[in-house]
Amino acid sequence: MFEDDDFARTKLLAHLGFEPPQAPPASSTDELSQILADTLNIDHAAVTDNADAQFLIDNGDDFFNNPQPSEASLAEESVSTNGQQIEQEVSGDAVPSDPSIDKSIQHALVVGDYKGAVNQCLASNHMADALVIAHAGGSALWESTRNHYLKNSISPYLKVVSAMVGNDLMSF
Repeated sequence: MFEDDDFARTKLLAHLGFEPPQAPPASSTDELSQILADTLNIDHAAVTDNADAQFLIDNGDDFFNNPQPSEASLAEESVSTNGQQIEQEVSGDAVPSDPSIDKSIQHALVVGDYKGAVNQCLASNHMADALVIAHAGGSALWESTRNHYLKNSISPYLKVVSAMVGNDLMSF
């Protein structure tokens, strides 16, 4: 969208309250952790003040159009047709989401810093998010993120996938 005119993109991002990503310095573990620490302390007050203000205006017209569900209707939804309660499975690997990490990842995505967003996802162990974002960031970022995921995987079948992807079936 803004490939031809980087100035227009920069101006739009500034108008929305974002700063474009800076060129990353030489990658090292200390510098990456410093970047993550700086990114997590972003002040979003300027961005959220306008958004919060528009939701505070309520003239009460929607009160009767959107009634809250009763406890009885919620209980009926959780019971299947044969009378057994539906159980939701929660993955043991589920990582609780930290709002500050989510905001920093969102900020990196808005300014087009896919590599920064992937690094933040990897640092917070959001592997699926990192893989999806890396796909949007280009083939080089996708390959490096995929290799990182496969290298750190513990599942035996993913070791086979890693050997297949790396075209190194002798290591299997």
